[in-house]
Amino acid sequence: MRKGIIAEINHRQGYGFIIEQEQGYHIRFNTQDLAENYALKDEVVFSILDLDPGRIAVNISRPSEKQQKAS
Repeated sequence: MRKGIIAEINHRQGYGFIIEQEQGYHIRFNTQDLAENYALKDEVVFSILDLDPGRIAVNISRPSEKQQKAS
């Protein structure tokens, strides 16, 4: 799982962006995939799905206490 911060959420358009912690990449996600409400600058963990064209963040969730201590 990768770590990042919610950088943008556009519920009207149905997408948002996460800034990935290690490389600083902006990874797109679909807002319909969010299981709960998130705000800008919330820390999240996620997986990346390689698509044609590009990548998308999936399985987005809040980091557990164990994951937060590991950073």
